[in-house]
Amino acid sequence: KTIEKLNHLRASIVSYTVQQGDNLTKLANRYDTTVTNISSYNGLQNPDRLLPGQVLYIPTDSIAILSRSLTTRLRMQWPVKGRISSGYGYRIHPVLKARHFHGGIDIAAPEGTQVKAAASGTVVGVGNRGNYGLAVVLEHTGGVTTWYGHTSKVLVRLGDSVKQGQTIALVGRTGLATGPHLDFRIKIGDQTVDPLEWLP
Repeated sequence: KTIEKLNHLRASIVSYTVQQGDNLTKLANRYDTTVTNISSYNGLQNPDRLLPGQVLYIPTDSIAILSRSLTTRLRMQWPVKGRISSGYGYRIHPVLKARHFHGGIDIAAPEGTQVKAAASGTVVGVGNRGNYGLAVVLEHTGGVTTWYGHTSKVLVRLGDSVKQGQTIALVGRTGLATGPHLDFRIKIGDQTVDPLEWLP
């Protein structure tokens, strides 16, 4: 059932290039979703202003429903305490100075701050991931994974079982980072979701 849900989920995200005369209401009707879904998923600051050539990722209602159903089953805690320096969605990249989609949230914290597992799970990824720096990936129930990037040190090994709240890494600034912070991401299958919808 989980595999069926995830296959359905992957099919429910549509990459769309804006055409002249498009607006969110038209797109929401065309893809059987809502203006709010499209706007929040893409982090649109001015939903009334779409530019031809702009690429939007359009989630149908199925991804919103699946995300909500998994959220009720999987209770998460904050991986680190700190200020959110960059949210989920489109932003001007602090290093590249270009508009990019940010698939997680950046939580600013002093270097060496303990990073906790947001939920119990299994370590399925450890190591350097290019711009994402030294990272840890945990797998949880329902095909959900949590990602912890730019760390300075990893304290778990591949295959380890970890409990919610267990220290798994230390905050750092590895990879493409302007300062010490944790880039925290949640994925359902291949798709990122807004962590703020999952955290208490």
